[in-house]
Parts: sequence; structure tokens; C-alpha cells
Amino acid sequence: MQNSKTVSSEDLVRAYHISANLVAAYGPDFVPAFERMEREVERAKKLEKAVARAERVVKVVEQTNRKESC
Repeated sequence: MQNSKTVSSEDLVRAYHISANLVAAYGPDFVPAFERMEREVERAKKLEKAVARAERVVKVVEQTNRKESC
């Protein structure tokens, strides 16, 4: 569940594209914003991958527990 302060991956990617356009249109003053958005997109990808790995571990443990109880 997302709270109202959570930013979706799609929103981060959109902001990343906007920041790239700002750099292209207005120059290096906007590079810090672009680099920040780049880091945030990567962080979100890593988080999503970690959540997926954790969910896979839970499934394996649940399957193992079911087999042991039979």
C-alpha cells in the first residue's frame, strides 16, 4: 500500500525525462536535478528488485513448510 508521500516509479521516470529535457534546453545549471533523478530512478529499481526477491523467498519457505507438514 502506498501512502500519500510515496512517488511511483512511473512518476520518477517522468521526472527523469523532464530533467533531461531541462538540461538539453537550458544547459548545465540543471545537471544536478538530472543526476538526482537518475539516482532516484536507480534506487527505485533496486527497491523493486529487492521486494521481488523477498517475495520469492517467502514463497519458497511456505512451500517447504507445507511439504514438511505432510
